[in-house]
Amino acid sequence: SIVKKKYPVLCQAAHSIGSVQIRNMATIGGNLCNAAPSADMAPALIALEAECKVQGAKGKRTISLEDFFAGPGETVLKKGEILTEIIVPKLAGKCFGVYIKHGLRKAMDIAIAGVCVLVTKERGKLKDVKITLGAVAPTPIRAKNAERILLDGDLSEDSVTEAAEEAAKACFPISDVRSSEWYRREIVKVLVRRGLRECLEKV
Repeated sequence: SIVKKKYPVLCQAAHSIGSVQIRNMATIGGNLCNAAPSADMAPALIALEAECKVQGAKGKRTISLEDFFAGPGETVLKKGEILTEIIVPKLAGKCFGVYIKHGLRKAMDIAIAGVCVLVTKERGKLKDVKITLGAVAPTPIRAKNAERILLDGDLSEDSVTEAAEEAAKACFPISDVRSSEWYRREIVKVLVRRGLRECLEKV
């Protein structure tokens, strides 16, 4: 399909949702409007700089997906507004992205942590890096300081490790029945390192 060819990281994220039966019935819009901090589609779409078009009685407006979430189970949708469209910009340069979900099971599970890494190169040089995190804060978030470490420095193993450490600092996780706050921070470091290594190797 077009999505699989142009935005494979979206397919990765979608494949991690629920079960085959749920994926055949559910919608991306539903996954986003549910506004669970662990929503699998959110980190990938935020990394891709997606926007949401919403419609209400007073007209239409466009919202950056990064600004769409207001808190656990809450969005910025006003009373009477619905999400009608998700816009994903065309990727510029040579890109590779991964979405890695860590949970207790391989299916029908809510993420303990979810990490999306998207790396863009142009003319052989690093142009952009996006690191987005799910299930480790009240809303899905970008680890902007971690991104900056890679954009401002070299792409050594040391900088990858430093970026992973910085990503963990961006988290505001909770302890619940699935995981402790400490474990979520630690697993973010592991997943960010893994995602960065894979992206930098394949882009």
